[in-house]
Amino acid sequence: MNPSQLRAPWSTDKGVLCRLRSGLPLMRRSRELAFAFLRHALSCAVLLIVATVVAGCAAPTVAKETVPFPYSLVGEWIGHWRSKQFNQATGQIRYTIQNVQPRGDGKFLVTGRSFWTTGTGSREDTLGCVLEGYRMLCGTQLWIIEGDVIRGEWSGSHETLTQEMRKR
Repeated sequence: MNPSQLRAPWSTDKGVLCRLRSGLPLMRRSRELAFAFLRHALSCAVLLIVATVVAGCAAPTVAKETVPFPYSLVGEWIGHWRSKQFNQATGQIRYTIQNVQPRGDGKFLVTGRSFWTTGTGSREDTLGCVLEGYRMLCGTQLWIIEGDVIRGEWSGSHETLTQEMRKR
């Protein structure tokens, strides 16, 4: 046999490509495999992008921060007070915080109005407090801020009051 008569399986015979078992010409089959690979790679890339976006949107929930951003205190806070010595002694509290301003020393000045009800009537006053971190001092009254709840305890000469307010 003449060496020029030997042909590789991928060589052409009068312009016709050799065929694979599938019956498709070798070059056409290679092109289809390349396109199938590209389609698969593209779909994987799109899936990866979508998964990344979804994972970014559904970030894990972080524990609630206990130190409030000071300006989020502005608004109406409503709650109640109760005497530790006299269980029947209770009343309502309403703070309307109108302004929060930095003092320049890392603390904030909190101003507004306060309203208290008692068994004998009610009392309305101006509010002037100093906020440092999550602690707010209003005169001798110390409030602890935990998210949308403010809790405090006030001690007078004859009784101690526990208080709690929530932002409306």
